Amino acid sequence: TPFFEFIVSKNKILSLALSCVFYTLFVFFGGVFWVSFYFIGYIIGKTSIFEMLAKYKQAHKVSTFFGTSLILVSALMIRYIYPLSSDLFLALSIICFSYLFLSEIRFVSYFLELLGKHSGNIFMFHTFIYSYDFKNIVYAPKYVPFIFTLFVLLCLFISIIIEFIKKYTFVNRFTSFISNKILSNVK
Repeated sequence: TPFFEFIVSKNKILSLALSCVFYTLFVFFGGVFWVSFYFIGYIIGKTSIFEMLAKYKQAHKVSTFFGTSLILVSALMIRYIYPLSSDLFLALSIICFSYLFLSEIRFVSYFLELLGKHSGNIFMFHTFIYSYDFKNIVYAPKYVPFIFTLFVLLCLFISIIIEFIKKYTFVNRFTSFISNKILSNVK
């Protein structure tokens, strides 16, 4: 959104601090927790952190693999003990491991790229799918791997439909126009 772009473009440290504030507010009071994910993801995208890790991996393959595997297993264990308050750590661990190791597999790389392209839409509507609108469909398989697979495929399908609708209803041009107007007035 233009507001987040403006904050991150002006001061990455301030954005990270705001993410920590949102995260802390959630842990103590509940509420605006997921906004911190958006900030941190945006900052990671703008600062090329994963590219720097990939360069490090070239020189230190074994230690990078064991280090990220250890972090991933730790994140899973922490997630088991502290269910919601550790999601950020788990998500970053999975993303980092996938980027460094799984993305080298051709099919996985294509799938991760597709997920990345639709991640904004999925972030916005995934809760409605698994909690409200498609609850009976998503949980029908009864086994976690099948539920997860069905959930991801359903999210991708809906996101592709949303992008198709946005393309042919001129929503993209309209949002770009509004963003440019807002950002030109702020600068």
